[in-house]
Amino acid sequence: PFDWMEASYFYYRPSDLIWGGKKGKYLDKGFNLKFSYKPNNNYYLEALKYAGEISFESKDFKKSLTYFSNLEDASIDQEDLSISNTGQFYCFRYLENYNATIKYAKKVLNSSNLKNKLQEDAYLYLGQSFQEINKLDSAKQYYDSVIKFTNSIAAAEAKYHICEIAYQDNDYTLCESLIMELVQQKPSYDYWLAKGILLLGDNFTAQKDYFNAKHSIESILENYQGIKKDEILANAIQKMEYIKSLELNEVKTEPVQEEIEIDLDSFVNKDENKINVEDDDLIENNKDENK
Repeated sequence: PFDWMEASYFYYRPSDLIWGGKKGKYLDKGFNLKFSYKPNNNYYLEALKYAGEISFESKDFKKSLTYFSNLEDASIDQEDLSISNTGQFYCFRYLENYNATIKYAKKVLNSSNLKNKLQEDAYLYLGQSFQEINKLDSAKQYYDSVIKFTNSIAAAEAKYHICEIAYQDNDYTLCESLIMELVQQKPSYDYWLAKGILLLGDNFTAQKDYFNAKHSIESILENYQGIKKDEILANAIQKMEYIKSLELNEVKTEPVQEEIEIDLDSFVNKDENKINVEDDDLIENNKDENK
């Protein structure tokens, strides 16, 4: 019913997009068609911004990406271009398109008047994206940038991922050292601290130090009360069960030692014979002396 409407209606009547308590209710109708067929409308750019933001808030990241991409193509000033780059950056991140996330995160970092939260997110998601495509040196570079830039929860997450990379590299000594740094990092954040302790358990497990591995995990099972408690405890239980299974397998694969029977009588008889021989020799010697 809305295929005849101009984008100006979209711009001036945003309340229609929240009708019935559902944001973006009509984005699947005439507004999409109007964006496609009338790109030169005076309100086209503003309509694209609204549509992109509303779709993003509704977690329809593919549709939001389409609007922000169209905004990039139609942008006539730096502000619109910056909005389109930021929108695409977040959309690609949530769609797990890591190469595109890297591309648009770098565009975001080159924007003017960059807000702190956006810069923090760009550094963090660059680190995550490079880690996902196994470019670990670049990942560590951007994680370090997060830690230098802020002391928010993003810094704790970045530090955890640096620990994770050391573990992935099988550098267990470095991993343990970095986790100790995470534990001492201020301010501390319970969730990432717990993740770090669980990773320490993995680190000990990889070295077959099951005692310390279980001790690390037990500390989380007994004490963790932070956010995402169910997730953390379920993860800890899974790791504990895995360690116990490894211990059980090691016991099963230990070689069975055969019992050896020792014939003590033979040793006794040998000793007695030896004594008898010595006694005979002594008697002969005494006879010779008496002569």
